[in-house]
Amino acid sequence: MKILFRTALSAAASFFLLLLVSSCTTSRLTDGEKGLLFTIGNFTNNTIYRFDDTRRCETFSKSVLPGIFNKADLTYTFNSSKATNYKQYLYINSILQTYRSEAEAKRNISSFKTAFTVSFKIAGKYLDLKTDNTIFTLGDENYHSYILIKGSTSGNLLITRIGKNMLVVIIMGIYFDDRESLEQAVAETVNNIKKSSS
Repeated sequence: MKILFRTALSAAASFFLLLLVSSCTTSRLTDGEKGLLFTIGNFTNNTIYRFDDTRRCETFSKSVLPGIFNKADLTYTFNSSKATNYKQYLYINSILQTYRSEAEAKRNISSFKTAFTVSFKIAGKYLDLKTDNTIFTLGDENYHSYILIKGSTSGNLLITRIGKNMLVVIIMGIYFDDRESLEQAVAETVNNIKKSSS
């Protein structure tokens, strides 16, 4: 796991990513629903993230897509720059989408990968993705890319399908560069999703 220093560009990139994955009408999550998302609590060694006001940095929401979609997306966002005493920049965005069938989830994970690829190209020369699908294998279908800012690795983008669920995780400010560390961090979330679907 690599730790990076915050730059204005990384903050701008985080804002761009948040716009990319944001949805519609929001409502509160139950404790059980919160356990289905990757959060700051998933870092097993988070001594550098000891904020007195962690709650100020994080938000949970449920975005409801009405009509023919008839589904809700669970979302978590953590932004350390909202803390009054932060020293290390860390941004996390986690989204769980549950579809009506595995076939529908398979179609949408492909669409999500394409959307991210196209969006990063539109963003210009400062943002890019470097695909490495060997670093994560816990889901039924997995996609992983390093997020590059001006050519330097600055974070992770993970999209994984677990049955009829799709989990998206974006991490910036630090990044995981080995399979063991990344899977250890995300394993609890994946297991909770599997239990909720059984």
